[in-house]
Parts: sequence; structure tokens; C-alpha cells
Amino acid sequence: MDCSGQACGGGNTGHAFTYFKTTKIATEASYPYAGKAGTCKTSFTAAIPSGGVTGYKPVAKDATSLMSALNHNPVSVAIEADQAIFQHYTTGIITSGCGTNLDHAVVAVGYDSAAGYYHVKNSWGTSWGDHGYLKISTSGNVCGITSQANFPTVSGSVQV
Repeated sequence: MDCSGQACGGGNTGHAFTYFKTTKIATEASYPYAGKAGTCKTSFTAAIPSGGVTGYKPVAKDATSLMSALNHNPVSVAIEADQAIFQHYTTGIITSGCGTNLDHAVVAVGYDSAAGYYHVKNSWGTSWGDHGYLKISTSGNVCGITSQANFPTVSGSVQV
């Protein structure tokens, strides 16, 4: 967020993955998310070295494609997070009420097809939601979750 030049002004995960093609990626512990724009740090422990990210792949805009991608890796998704249902989330599955005007990037980390939800990690810390996570329904495009999903491609030759 500090280094992209876009911060909370409408950043794009595809642009972030392109940025990281030539820049190392910090561990969360060595460069924690602060929830506000700051000065770009250059000294931190690298989780992925420069050149480790080679680009990104978009996911088709439907639930089946998102679940298929989640079978292999976490997926960056954009959602609408400015509505009360999201802002005050604590537990349960969000099935409606959040809209599809994308304004926040999160990470879909898995899904439960039997229960009908995506398991999503937010960046607002463990005091928000269900210890930093939420559940969004897999039925339809709730919160816009299938509208802009993608994941990074990485080099198999780079050593971490």
C-alpha cells in the first residue's frame, strides 16, 4: 500500500502483481499492514524475492471458476466493503446487502461448497470480523466477489 502509489485510492491487485515483478515482497511480520498510507519501506525481510512474481492470471467471473482457482492457491478478489453488513461483520455468511461497487481488495483463501461460502481474509486485523476473516456466499456475485479475481504467477526458479 505504501509503495504502490495508489494506497486506498482505488488500488488494483493486477497492478500490484505487475509491480512485484521487479520488487521483493515483505513478510507480514516485517512490514505489517497499518491501515493507512505511509512511507515506502525498503528494509524488511523478504517473503518473495524480486523476480519471484512473474505476472498474474485473471479468474473468469463466475463461482465455478473462482472455486476452481481456490483449489490451487489463494485468490485476490475485489469486493464492495463500504456497506454496514461488511463494516460490522462478526459471524455468519454474508448473503446480501453489500453491493457490487468494488472498493476493497481481500484474499479468498478457500471455500466450503456444502455450507455455501467463500472463506475470505481481510486486512483489518484480527479484531475485525471473525478473527480477521469473513464468509461470503457462493450463490451469485455477493459483494462483487467474482467480478475481479486474480492470482499471481510465480517463478519456480526463485529461491525464498
